[in-house]
Formats: sequence, C-alpha cells, structure tokens
Amino acid sequence: MPAPRYRSRSKNQKKIVTPGKISKVHYEKPPTVFSKCAGCGRTISSMPRLRGPNIHKISKSKRRPNRIFGGHYCPSCLSRRIKAAVRIPLIKE
Repeated sequence: MPAPRYRSRSKNQKKIVTPGKISKVHYEKPPTVFSKCAGCGRTISSMPRLRGPNIHKISKSKRRPNRIFGGHYCPSCLSRRIKAAVRIPLIKE
C-alpha cells in the first residue's frame, strides 16, 4: 500500500521497471502554474515558474517584482488601484 501522501488519484503515476526486474510506481509532482493577478486573473510575466528548492536558488530580486504589491497584481491593475486610491480623498470635502 502506498504512503498516505500518494493515495490520491490526482498524482500522476508512472510505472517503471527497475534493473532488477521489479515493477514500481513513481509519483510525479504536478506541474507548476504561472502566478495570476488578483485583480484581472492574467498571468504575471515577471514571476518565475519554479517550485520550492529551485526558487531559493535564484536571487531575491528575481523572485518577484520590487514594487508595492509585487507578485500580487499585474502592473496595469496596480496602476489603476493606486490612481483610484489617490482620487477618492480628493472627492471628499
């Protein structure tokens, strides 16, 4: 019986035969997905598509954009949100 973490059908199973003629099942990790914008849902092009140990190998400046809400909103949504936040206090009297 497989370990509890592998008892899901969502894991991709790859059946292999070892050099000793023993059949085994290897469980593949799911593919990584692109980061999505929280406002419009488009992919954020400046975010790398890596997982766990590989993302820590690249420099911190390449992991996400160095701006406010970097990696959370795309640049167009962020500029719209900043402009809206600035305009609202001007309307109040």
